[in-house]
Amino acid sequence: MTEAAPAVGASDIINPAPAVTQVDIDMANVRMEFLKTDTAFQDRVKKGDPAAFAERTKLWRVAHGLPPEAAPPVNTADVLAQEDTRALAENESRVNLMRGDGLDDQQIYEILNQRPMPYEERQMHERELARLKRDKAWVQRYLTAIAKRVGKCDCSRPQRPCPSAV
Repeated sequence: MTEAAPAVGASDIINPAPAVTQVDIDMANVRMEFLKTDTAFQDRVKKGDPAAFAERTKLWRVAHGLPPEAAPPVNTADVLAQEDTRALAENESRVNLMRGDGLDDQQIYEILNQRPMPYEERQMHERELARLKRDKAWVQRYLTAIAKRVGKCDCSRPQRPCPSAV
């Protein structure tokens, strides 16, 4: 059973694996020097033998630190498809985080699509927040909830004590 060759991705193009080692380069240079003195090989090259040209090209590429075979041309559509796949995975991750924070699907849709909030709706929320900030019981519940949430944090910063425990 044979496995399919992995597809070349954008990261493979941007950060290719090391092509050849110094030993490969030295061996290619030695072989090229030998073939320069080989009259039979030179005659084949002069007659246009494709195998001779292929060997000469392969050796030249390796001697210059390139992979033996030229990389296939990059298909821009494949690179864009991979970007789309990564963006989709990132959005799914964001959706799961927002669902974990208790947001519903409509709220998540509006956040992900950066839906502008109508002026009236913004004014309504600002008035409601101002009213809640004047309510001491609500502020205490809010600070308690934040302190409990921060208390679950695993970061190394020092935590404030929970206001409800004071």
